[in-house]
Amino acid sequence: MAGRVVSVHCIGGGGLEAKTLKLTLPAAWQESPCARLLKAVAKRCEGVDAGDLALETADGARVDAAAPIASTAAERDLFVRRAAAAPKPAARRRLSAPAAAAPAAAAPAAPPAPGPAVPCEGAPLANVFVVTLARDDARVRHTETYTRRRLPEAEVFDAVDGASPALAAFLRARAVTLAPAWAKACTVGQLGCMCSHMALWRKVVDDGLDHAVVLEDDVLVADGFRTEVANILGELPALWDHCYLFHHPQCKRDLPLPGAKHVQRAFETWGTVAYVVSRRGAEKLLAKTEGASCAKAIDETMMGLVRDGELNSYCALRTLTGTAGQINPMQPTADSRLGSNVWGSPKLLPS
Repeated sequence: MAGRVVSVHCIGGGGLEAKTLKLTLPAAWQESPCARLLKAVAKRCEGVDAGDLALETADGARVDAAAPIASTAAERDLFVRRAAAAPKPAARRRLSAPAAAAPAAAAPAAPPAPGPAVPCEGAPLANVFVVTLARDDARVRHTETYTRRRLPEAEVFDAVDGASPALAAFLRARAVTLAPAWAKACTVGQLGCMCSHMALWRKVVDDGLDHAVVLEDDVLVADGFRTEVANILGELPALWDHCYLFHHPQCKRDLPLPGAKHVQRAFETWGTVAYVVSRRGAEKLLAKTEGASCAKAIDETMMGLVRDGELNSYCALRTLTGTAGQINPMQPTADSRLGSNVWGSPKLLPS
């Protein structure tokens, strides 16, 4: 029997770095105990001992380290965490949410990792939307089996499909034009992404929402996400417009804001994976996009507004979210659990 490849997701905390490992399990390992798999993980994680790790399946069930690796045969995604941070040993049970969240000021948010899909710590948040492309089965599955289990209050917001006639109809209805150079360079996925965020900003304004927590359908959220976002909303100034909850790893910076414990000054970062926007911010973003000429991708448009001071923007101080998707156009799709439906989509105009 040939070996199988599994994605082992390390849940950050207690000195364990949040990251995903691709491991090939040789056929000869199938009857070996899962402790052998944990040893393989420990070798790839500096300063970690296999005996300190606990193994879980995607639904949060604990796996006995003495059980044969073959017992995880149905799992393509496995999770490891520091044993001290894992629930008390129990035979194949789902994890439950903590009885009470730790005091907000005392508990920093855990690094993001695609951990078991159990509710995040803290009280449910208001106005959480997950922009989801209905025809992308893998992303719909991620939204339903991961994101909405982590954040049951999240509402699915249907993305504009750039590959459907809905795209042209949306652009006409919003009087959006495309700069000639951008029309030649852009993909239908990039335009669908832009229109999807515009549609959500319009909802914020038309429904009179104070703010919206905007997530994309490949988001990963830290255990402390709810508590930390609530802290951020409580700390932002009265006239805030927008706050990034996602830091692209190539853009991460530390720009402290005097007196702030949860937010920092904004820096430009690629991606619209996760952010919070106020109604005032949504109005500003619509003023820059509806009835306007589009010349770049929506994340770059937002970055320009941040850079030029046209948005009163901030960034989360801690890393609250990651992505199960493709992080940059040069990364092979196989390296991510969810391939890009932006870079991998057809160009708007054939070459």
